[in-house]
Amino acid sequence: MEKGFKYRYALNSNDELVCISNIKVSGLACNCHCLICNEPLEARIGKGIRTKYFAHSKHSNCHGADMTFIHILSIYLIEKYKSVMASNYYTIPPRKLEFVKVEVEKRKDRNDMQPDVVGITADGKRWAIEIRNTHEVGPEKRRKIIESGIACLEIDVRKQVEDTIETFLFNQSDDRQWINYPYDEDSLSETRAIHGCETPVPDYINNSRKNKAKRNDNFCLKIPDSCHCLADFYTYLNSNNYFYFDGRRHKIIKVDYSKECNQLFIYHTDSSTLSCHYASLVYLDPEGNVLEKTWKCGIDKIEKTLDAIRKDWELKAEELEERESLPFPPRYDNNLPF
Repeated sequence: MEKGFKYRYALNSNDELVCISNIKVSGLACNCHCLICNEPLEARIGKGIRTKYFAHSKHSNCHGADMTFIHILSIYLIEKYKSVMASNYYTIPPRKLEFVKVEVEKRKDRNDMQPDVVGITADGKRWAIEIRNTHEVGPEKRRKIIESGIACLEIDVRKQVEDTIETFLFNQSDDRQWINYPYDEDSLSETRAIHGCETPVPDYINNSRKNKAKRNDNFCLKIPDSCHCLADFYTYLNSNNYFYFDGRRHKIIKVDYSKECNQLFIYHTDSSTLSCHYASLVYLDPEGNVLEKTWKCGIDKIEKTLDAIRKDWELKAEELEERESLPFPPRYDNNLPF
């Protein structure tokens, strides 16, 4: 934070977040310090209607940045008020998460793999909150979050300033996304078929089971009876930690879906070993039958594979606009592993 910067929040002698409007003593007598550098702050409260604010002394060595301040302030506000506004998740509307306990690691002890905040709701569920002020959550941290099974909401505060941050965190649901949502909410269990979807999903999607000696040709994906189309199955996968694949319980790590192409991508691993990872592409053939293609895919190749599939989806979507027809046969890029 540059010298002379005026701001409304500081930490008191108990490391609690305080607003300048609640400070009655001016100067260093307020006994407050900076959120970033921990240096003592002066309370400039003045008289009458003059603006009140905290400030460093002219000899301050604080070199923090404005965005760093907003990042840390967001963490302290969530910790203080034990709540945050969450964005929607498919059929679950935006709502405020109220916590009975908030865990925040000490700033000097934190590392890049730890979440900014973990809130615990009355039902015992844990919710990680990531504050984005520069870079989004990276692939490695994203993988660890998903594998941990904890719900995680990333909140983008780059457009916010000190005067807007409270309203943004507690009363708005924009500029935030779910990195992981493993909880099976009641409202998600009432999924219905999407109107106009002409592709019913059978109980089993089976590539080929003629040659049982070839293990990789025998993959079989189990889809619940409640799912009537790929969009339903996508919602189901996003609301569960596990699904059944080839007769075994598999942990879901990542899932993505293209509505335009009617194709679904699943990255998963055998829950009994967690050592073998698979990627599955569920798609339509020219006759409208639902098929599945699965291959082994290491964690180090998942982002590259998913990027290739998404690019393929973009090309298919462009072709669809020209043809104005669905379904159409999948066309695989040379970059894909099959």
